Amino acid sequence: MAEFLYSCVAQTIEEIIPQEVEYLHRYDWFRQAIKNRYDMPDNMIALLIRFLEQGEGKLLKRAVEKEFRMLNEEDIDHIERVYAEIFR
Repeated sequence: MAEFLYSCVAQTIEEIIPQEVEYLHRYDWFRQAIKNRYDMPDNMIALLIRFLEQGEGKLLKRAVEKEFRMLNEEDIDHIERVYAEIFR
């Protein structure tokens, strides 16, 4: 049991925490890039990121037609490019 517990703690310290920190850095970079160009509150940016993650970097048609209907096609292309640059 001690070996298993040690491997779990080691994996958390060596892999999971660094991955989470990297994700949070990228999340902040993306959030700031969007805020610099669009007047969008943090909760909408969080929703935007979730939709982009679900769509593998592309906004789903439903999201474009409902939650982000205020964005035009050029805005959507820009957002998807920024997401790809930061998260891929």
